[in-house]
Order: sequence, then C-alpha cells, then structure tokens
Amino acid sequence: MNKFDHTILIIDDDILNLTSLTHLLSDEYNIVTERDGNKGLDVAKAVKPDLILLDIVMPNINGFEILAAIKEEPITKDTPVIFITGLNNTRDEELGLVLGAVDYINKPFSSYIVKLRIKNQLMELPNKESILVIDDDKLNIVALTRILGSEYQVHFESDGESGIRAAKTFKPNLILLDVIMPKMTGFDVIKILKVDEETADIPIIFLTGRKDVQDEEAGFVLGATDYITKPFSASVVKLRVRNQLKLISQMNTLRYTG
Repeated sequence: MNKFDHTILIIDDDILNLTSLTHLLSDEYNIVTERDGNKGLDVAKAVKPDLILLDIVMPNINGFEILAAIKEEPITKDTPVIFITGLNNTRDEELGLVLGAVDYINKPFSSYIVKLRIKNQLMELPNKESILVIDDDKLNIVALTRILGSEYQVHFESDGESGIRAAKTFKPNLILLDVIMPKMTGFDVIKILKVDEETADIPIIFLTGRKDVQDEEAGFVLGATDYITKPFSASVVKLRVRNQLKLISQMNTLRYTG
C-alpha cells in the first residue's frame, strides 16, 4: 500500500545517486528505483508513477532513448519526466526538453532545488491547466518550457497536423500557435480547429515572428484571442497566458451560474 499521495520512479544506474535521492525524497513520496535503463519503461508501465527522474548516461541505452520510448507508450506518455544528469551543456538540455522532458537538473544537485522542481511538477497535478504549443522551432520550445513548465502541463507538437491531432486528443485549455511552419501554416491550423466542434472553443494565441499588421489582423479574423510577436518576453507570455485562462474561467463560471 502506498504511504503517500504521489509515486516517483528513479531510473539511474549509479547506486550512490539512487541512495541519495531515495533518502532525500522518501519522507514525502513513494519511491521506486530501477538501475537498468532497458527495464525502466516496463517498471514505469507497471507502477504508473506520477513523476520520473531519469539519468541520461547509462550503459546499453541512454536517457534520451528511454524518454522517447516513454513518450511513445500510451500508458506513460503523459507522465512528467525530469532529467537529472551530469551532462552540463545547453545542447543536451535543449535536446531533453525537445524530446518531452519537463525539467533538467544537473549533478551534483542541490537537495533544495530537486525538491522544489519536483513540487512544481506535482503541485495540484490533476488541476493543472494544460497548454498545447505548436511550433517547429526547437529554441522556442526550450524557452516556453522554462517559462510555463512550472505552472502548467505543457505539451509540444512541431507541425500543424500533429498539433491538430493533439488538440483533439487531450483538449488543452489553451493553444500557443506559430504561424510559419512547414507543410501547414498556423493560419491553416486555426481554420481547421475552429470548424471542428471538439476544438472550436479552445482559445488560441499566435506566437510568431511575423510582425506586420495584416498578419495580426488575419489571426484575429480567423479566431485567435491574442497575438504575441517573437522574440518574446517571458513576463509578457506569462501574463497573456494567465489573462486568457482567467477569462475562460470567468466565462465558464458565468455559463454555469447564469
């Protein structure tokens, strides 16, 4: 029987790290550990943890490969994964976030930082509002993960077709949509989303490098609720997102009480 509300799976081949993290977290969470990366996915499917702490450098299979497998498996694809690794360079951090990790912690780690990052991900987990970002720019994905990942469940898709499927599958509270993407532009995407009953009411904010007034007007005509130009300010993105979600909440309250 689980002692605590949340379960964390730690996948790391280093016994010292496993021991240290277990000692650090076992007073607040149910801890499951696995040293064999190949077995990590099977354990995740069996345990269904609320969060996974994942090392990158391991024998036979690395953390990037494990994360890709986790995200392809229906049972585990929505489980937040935090990399905790000795690889301390921007390229690996960017790759981890692009592949779907929600955070990246460097070893040697601070006990305070580890606990804080985990609490940010598990805080009111069932009630966290969800944001779908549709953008083919990896640097934007990394930046938006850092800006929004601690407050919201953030899901990323790098092309319009995948974005439309994701919107219909998990129905996010808000969509951040790039305009210029290969094969299908953001304008094409919003047209499809707005005529589909399943996605028509999801608010969409364009987040784009296109700064001319005609594009902005076209976005609003097609049904966008806001338009943010790149390069963007972290505080502006947070404020605009917060305002949209607050407005939705107020409208839903009026609808149910009116």
